[in-house]
Amino acid sequence: MKHIFLLLTAMFFVSCASQKKISESVTRSLTETYFEGWVSGVRGGGAGINFHVVFQTPLSNQTKLEKVVFKGKEAVFQTQDGLHYTAYIITKSGGKNMPDQEPVNEPLPESTKAVLYFKQNGKTKVHTIKNVKEKEMLAYPSMNKPR
Repeated sequence: MKHIFLLLTAMFFVSCASQKKISESVTRSLTETYFEGWVSGVRGGGAGINFHVVFQTPLSNQTKLEKVVFKGKEAVFQTQDGLHYTAYIITKSGGKNMPDQEPVNEPLPESTKAVLYFKQNGKTKVHTIKNVKEKEMLAYPSMNKPR
């Protein structure tokens, strides 16, 4: 009985370790991660963070970049060319909220750590980035009122 318990425990730790890391080819292809805050140029327009991930080569068909957890917020990625991925994190909602959403106005932690979630061969894998670079904030201009 003791041997079975030790065997199951060892299998658990081995399976957890293998599921947590993405393949080396994906991490080698990862060239840049950065974020930039933004604020709306109109009162009540909101604020947020654009989180960017850039790859040197496109991800394989078996690998998909799904989401990021950054500063206590989670957002899904979008891409247009397969090399540049962006996740849009809303940190301060503006105007009217959607009926199924709660207002987002709490302060964010100061961490520069991000956790990327990939789907690789049908299994969820994670990659942690400890020091994400911050680029200059985007301050969108206000609109002129229509006449």
